[in-house]
Amino acid sequence: MLDHARVLACTGQIAHGCALATEALQIGHDYGSERIIAGVRAFRAELSSRAADIRALDETLTAFYQEETW
Repeated sequence: MLDHARVLACTGQIAHGCALATEALQIGHDYGSERIIAGVRAFRAELSSRAADIRALDETLTAFYQEETW
């Protein structure tokens, strides 16, 4: 899923890529997978922009870290 998100982001479909990354983050959270969560963080780090398309992913990542209930 994250590989697909990267391809979408690289082809200019940042909003779709971020949506997939957000889904992956939820799956990682549900399964307690630090590997998936780290992958989502890495995906976000690869995006240099702070465009509105990325805001939802940023907010979701922030919410998960504020919960601290992994």
